[in-house]
Amino acid sequence: MPQTNGIAERNVRSTKDGGRACLTTSGFSVNGWKNLANKAYCFGSNLREDEDGFTPYFLKHGIEFTGIKIPIGRLVYFQPQPDVFDKQDDFRPKRIPGVFCGYHLQPGNIWSGDYLVADLDNFTASGCEIGIDATPRQAKIQRIKEITIPDGPPSFPL
Repeated sequence: MPQTNGIAERNVRSTKDGGRACLTTSGFSVNGWKNLANKAYCFGSNLREDEDGFTPYFLKHGIEFTGIKIPIGRLVYFQPQPDVFDKQDDFRPKRIPGVFCGYHLQPGNIWSGDYLVADLDNFTASGCEIGIDATPRQAKIQRIKEITIPDGPPSFPL
């Protein structure tokens, strides 16, 4: 029995270490984002191929993950949801910069096809009341079907 406990403790430690690394890389503050980081790390580890060429996601669900593999905190462009978009300036571009926050998962950790994105302005706009320490609720994370990743090396704007 002690070996089983040691394996479980090591898995918990790996998840915490991975979540901490996600937070550090992304630029998110610990203020409310640690659960998102741990979830992102766990989901990301299910998308890595094993020696046999299969991912844990494929072995569990019988299908390959069809989304774009993106680290949390990365700069992406997206079209805001209609209710958010209607409140914006008419001449603002339809796709705006955002911060990737993860994947929307259905029960059983099956990807729904939606990405979770927050408007970059919620973190960086001058005079912004929220700022870099925004919690997920304050950042107003949106479920988005399509995102665009800018060319070049990954950028983490926070």
